Amino acid sequence: MAARLGKQAEAVAVTAAAVVLYTLLGRVHPGAVALVNAFAVAVVVIAFRRGEAAGALVGTVCGLVQDSFTAGVFGLAGLTMTLLGFVVGYIARKIHFGSFARLFVFLFLAAFLEWLAWVGFYMLIFGERVYARHGLLFFQPLTTAAAGSLLLLVWRRLDQRRAS
Repeated sequence: MAARLGKQAEAVAVTAAAVVLYTLLGRVHPGAVALVNAFAVAVVVIAFRRGEAAGALVGTVCGLVQDSFTAGVFGLAGLTMTLLGFVVGYIARKIHFGSFARLFVFLFLAAFLEWLAWVGFYMLIFGERVYARHGLLFFQPLTTAAAGSLLLLVWRRLDQRRAS
């Protein structure tokens, strides 16, 4: 019971940290929100650590929270983040990502596919191109992969220290 509560607390803490980071980035520089997708980082971290079910659930919550910050279609980020969480969690259970390079490449591909799905759905719904915020939006998968990889490596080291 305590382990289960700890896993849920971890998901809530990561989601809350994403909300705080998103809010702070928006206040520091509005373009920074397009560069770093804090919600995608949270989804990737939980999906990688807890599996596809937790990843999909946190993806849904983070996507809907992200949608509530924007004036777009409510549920668009929720859908793409749910898919991101499920796919990352599923593949992370099947393949071992020991090195930083393998983890980074995997997270970059996952974040890039989520980004493509979001842009595709946006263009389909609105019938117009996405505002790229002076090109910063194109770097979002790269920064998401870098932040997620670093966070996962730090978390892995902390888990190893606790275990020893």
